[in-house]
Amino acid sequence: MLNHFTSLKHSKLQHGVVLKPDADGAGVSKHSPATEVMTDLQHAAAYTISPAASIVEAEKKMILCAVRLLFVTNADNELVGLITSTDILGERPLNYLREHSGRRDAIMVQEIMTDKEGIEVISYPEVVRASIGDIVTTFHAVGRQHVLVVERDTVRGLFSATEISRRLGESLVLDIRARTFAELEAALVAH
Repeated sequence: MLNHFTSLKHSKLQHGVVLKPDADGAGVSKHSPATEVMTDLQHAAAYTISPAASIVEAEKKMILCAVRLLFVTNADNELVGLITSTDILGERPLNYLREHSGRRDAIMVQEIMTDKEGIEVISYPEVVRASIGDIVTTFHAVGRQHVLVVERDTVRGLFSATEISRRLGESLVLDIRARTFAELEAALVAH
């Protein structure tokens, strides 16, 4: 089965090899280029799921892929929404069950995802000229945990408030706003 492959030259690890601590966040500040904290989908996988999948399937896929967000796509690979681990583990499934009854494992992604109309986007040319501080300000303006980066008619990348917080070494406290009537109603019922 592996007959067409060749093992690379290898040896034992030598003494004196060092690992640069916190290499990911080294040298990153709010003045750094925004592209330094953007997940560039030309170099990283974009994990997707069908809107008809269950939220249990989505949760398993997130764990398997070590991500906290899945792109929800239709049969034509068109983006129809996003689903995050916060959506799955938060109040959305509970609110859905309160309205429709049933079981948690029967809830489909399309029932609790953020529809494409609720997704904030920035154009890639804007990002190239921006700093991380500009992206942080954008997060505060849109009140979302994620902002997509589009280039023409393609999703080029993604900004995550959690990732930016980790890289900057400081917490970004965002005022996450209810965007749909259902979200607003759920927020009012919770208070």
